[in-house]
Amino acid sequence: MTTSGRCTEFPAPGLRSPFRYVTGHDSNGEPTFLLTDHGDHRAVMLDGEGAQSIMYSSNSNPVELTNDVDLEYARINRPSLHIPKGCVVRMVDFAPGGESNMHRALSLGIGTVCEGEVELSLSTDGKVSRILRPGDVIINRCAMHRWRNTSKEKPARVLFVMLDVEPVFVNGKPLEFDMGELMKEYEASGQYELACQLSNDHSNTVVGIVRDKPATAIKISQDAELNRRSNIHVIEADLTNYDALKEAVNETAKITGGSIDYLIANAAYVSKFDTFDPIGALGKTPMELEDDLKMLLDVNVVANIHLFNLFIPLILKGKEKKVVTISTGLADLEFTNNFEHEFTPLYSISKAAMNMAVAKFNAQYKKDGVLFISVCPGMVDVGQFNHATPQQMEAMGGMMAKFKEYAPHFTGPATAEDAVKDMRAVWENATIKGGYGGAYLSQFGNKQWL
Repeated sequence: MTTSGRCTEFPAPGLRSPFRYVTGHDSNGEPTFLLTDHGDHRAVMLDGEGAQSIMYSSNSNPVELTNDVDLEYARINRPSLHIPKGCVVRMVDFAPGGESNMHRALSLGIGTVCEGEVELSLSTDGKVSRILRPGDVIINRCAMHRWRNTSKEKPARVLFVMLDVEPVFVNGKPLEFDMGELMKEYEASGQYELACQLSNDHSNTVVGIVRDKPATAIKISQDAELNRRSNIHVIEADLTNYDALKEAVNETAKITGGSIDYLIANAAYVSKFDTFDPIGALGKTPMELEDDLKMLLDVNVVANIHLFNLFIPLILKGKEKKVVTISTGLADLEFTNNFEHEFTPLYSISKAAMNMAVAKFNAQYKKDGVLFISVCPGMVDVGQFNHATPQQMEAMGGMMAKFKEYAPHFTGPATAEDAVKDMRAVWENATIKGGYGGAYLSQFGNKQWL
């Protein structure tokens, strides 16, 4: 739906939710339809100017189809704008009058208009532009551009295929990645704030593992403070890609000399499917519940277990020997039961499972002097509720009332800056001798979650 002409979800109102049909082969080798659904990941963009649904993505070229490797990758991974050596197929709905900022992705973008009428401008003044109607195709070869829905009353829809390209040179100079405001749709503010604070100490060597290295490099280069810091290193790997994580370990070892003091597991999948509904309501759509819970467990639990196992040799050679997992107070049994907190059930389940994994790692490596600990940031404002519908806002009001009942002093979400400062104080002061091994703590170093 839209509110005041803005998208709050995919599809935009007036447009049907498109089906995705994925073929393959059954156990007898016969052709079959493996999937009949609506895509893997959905998100609102640019404060409601549009919304997107990811129909397919892969991280290899040629694509690996055997054993449905590509489908598992697409299910687990919400892609960035494009995937190095891979592809992304996304459907974008534009709100009435919705438009993007001028931007350039370093990819080959193939777009087909499905519904409505859109204007593609290659200049800020709009003088270099074309109007595209249903069936029209655009092949964008890294040109700066802006999209606009020409209708003020009806939404529009475009299907995009994004393919990776080799570095592009024009007049002997390389083209630069430039997403402008669109960049916020593909970055993680919490992780970025963590890198900012840790790299502020020039004696630290900070290695960040990201899904989209070019996009991250651009963001750092545009930060007047960070672009002067030589102690930040960026490695590209997807958390759910085991082989890529193995290579990230090798690259990290080359940068640090074979050891690390801290491993901070901050990446996670945060579902929008379960944010405002109790688990019983989610059960009305059983397949969606199953798919979302599997994804949460794959990313938030299994992938982080692999991360720990792969990096533990470097931790064992480090001085501090600390492994930190960013958790959530929503995984606390006492809080959930005492205050009847019924929201975000699937996300909470995945985080509770990871807390147990942290305890099991502690049980094994405590004797080696390695501190494993789960730390929660509290409620942090990273724009996660910017596109909530009126119904969701009403549900959020109920959730905030529960928080207020639990913590009468609670006034609202913290900033990412304050949340990171609070968590750092906890894990930097925590020791095995102090009894913190395997602990699950708040940003205050105790069980007070807000």
